[in-house]
Amino acid sequence: MASNGPLDPTVQRIIEEEKFRASIAGSLTPLKRSWLNENTKWILATIAIPLTTYIFGQYQQGVANVEATSREKIATADRDLERILGDARNNVTAMTALLPALSDSNPDRTSLALIVLKQLEKAQHSQDTTLTELVTAVQSRIDQLSNSSDQAQREKGARQQEVLSQATGASPTKAADTQGATSLAPLDIQNVAETKPRIVYIQIYEDAQNESATAVQKLLRAAGVGAPGIEKIAIKSGSRIGKRPPRIFFFNDADLGGAKWLQQHIASAGLGNWTIKRSYIAGVPAGQIELWWPHEIDSGS
Repeated sequence: MASNGPLDPTVQRIIEEEKFRASIAGSLTPLKRSWLNENTKWILATIAIPLTTYIFGQYQQGVANVEATSREKIATADRDLERILGDARNNVTAMTALLPALSDSNPDRTSLALIVLKQLEKAQHSQDTTLTELVTAVQSRIDQLSNSSDQAQREKGARQQEVLSQATGASPTKAADTQGATSLAPLDIQNVAETKPRIVYIQIYEDAQNESATAVQKLLRAAGVGAPGIEKIAIKSGSRIGKRPPRIFFFNDADLGGAKWLQQHIASAGLGNWTIKRSYIAGVPAGQIELWWPHEIDSGS
């Protein structure tokens, strides 16, 4: 049964507080959900994520294109290098295989080796330095043989030098004493160091000189210096005009030491005294010296 008397003060206070909260809540307008909040998932699903994926994909494609181009360039360079190395290896193999033939006493084998060398030279491109580098390497090997303490090895190096020099275009000048050759002052010769020449061409005028020329040829080969066959000057050659002493001709300034070595080596063996002359014939390879026997026959003979 309800009581008609006044309410307990505590109960009355709670009722008033609840009425107050209800009045406040009734006066508030519910918050509206923004467009961005409503469409966040859609934005992410249809714009942001695909765009990010596309940009990243383009980046990856760019990186892949750069890498592919770089790989192709590297591959092309590798192919070119391998081709060059392959050509060099083939040339070295061919030249190395020729070395025994170049030093063989059988003229048929030596001639065959010379033919192959010349064909190898013709096979090179005009701008290709492979053959030059190859000849340099073989020349280094020949120099080792020529400077060996073993005479047989020195002679082998001398014979190889003769063929290699011919294969690369070295040859006697035919008329070294007719083209502005000059004598050197003794002091100029004295101050230069001796250096062994690579190739010495021997020229004689008469058959009677062949014996002494052969002795010098053997002396040079024993020292490791190439000395191809002795050449007799033709009777009608202008070089036969007048009388001349025995002469050593060099053609490049750097070869004065080689001329001095030759002069001293021949003199020490008791095979004569020779005058050193500087010839100015152009195009003679470095390391080439010529040894001309004396001319004792007057012009017109």
